[in-house]
Amino acid sequence: EMRLKHKVLNIVADPTVAYLLMMAGLLGLYLEFSNPGIGFAGIGGGICLLLALTAFQVLPISYAGVSLLLLGIGLLVAELFLPTFGLLGVGGVVAFVLGSLFLFDAPAQEIMVARSVIVTVALCAGLIMFALTVFAARAWRQNPVSGTGGLVGAIGEVRVRIAPRGKVWINGEYWNAESDEEIEVGHKIEVVALQGLRMRVRKTAEQ
Repeated sequence: EMRLKHKVLNIVADPTVAYLLMMAGLLGLYLEFSNPGIGFAGIGGGICLLLALTAFQVLPISYAGVSLLLLGIGLLVAELFLPTFGLLGVGGVVAFVLGSLFLFDAPAQEIMVARSVIVTVALCAGLIMFALTVFAARAWRQNPVSGTGGLVGAIGEVRVRIAPRGKVWINGEYWNAESDEEIEVGHKIEVVALQGLRMRVRKTAEQ
């Protein structure tokens, strides 16, 4: 009859279970470091990671596989902080999959991570990277919404007749403005460009 610790080791020493424990541990630690104060993420991640390391002591680990796995995780994390429109993410997913396949150095087919688990984790990571790439691309193409750059295209109202210079009221502020055409007081205008502290404006389509 096995003792309790041997029963636990017998469970966690399964290659797929050890692999999932390592993934859960790294994810928990990442969440704790990126959002300090969560508590349970760091505690749970630390326990999972220690259990995975315990299982790795009795499993034939390939250091090349571990290196590829850590490289893939590092690239995926780097993509979150340094958006490269998917370049680091794709490299991270490839290294992650290769590291998962070569994680255990044994000829027996029983000592390997289930392919379905590897495919599922890789697909989840790929979908997350794809979503982040789409959001980064949209943010890059979007016009500025704050600062002086966000004023281009804004609609205001003429308060001092523009001929060719005057004053306009935009977003609760008075601005010096000039235009190639005369614009009377009360007319709606659109900001075309900013030249220092002076705006170039034109009549809106409605006017």
